[in-house]
Amino acid sequence: YDVLAAWGFDYYKMGRTTGKMVVEILKGKKPEQMPTRFMTKASDVDLLVNLDVAKKLGLTVPADIVKSAKTVRQNGKLTKK
Repeated sequence: YDVLAAWGFDYYKMGRTTGKMVVEILKGKKPEQMPTRFMTKASDVDLLVNLDVAKKLGLTVPADIVKSAKTVRQNGKLTKK
């Protein structure tokens, strides 16, 4: 985990969206009539912040960014919110 920060795809949310589309198809809707669905909102991706790397680089990650991160690595421990 030698990365300072990363945005990650939320596979759970995509799975839920896909499941809803499958329900529509099972109810008779034709796939070609359905719009393409993209994960474009900020809430559709997850932020990882690695405070261990920040410390090695002599950086301070603002508290609001750490608070908004879904995953934080600090002192070798990975915490998911």
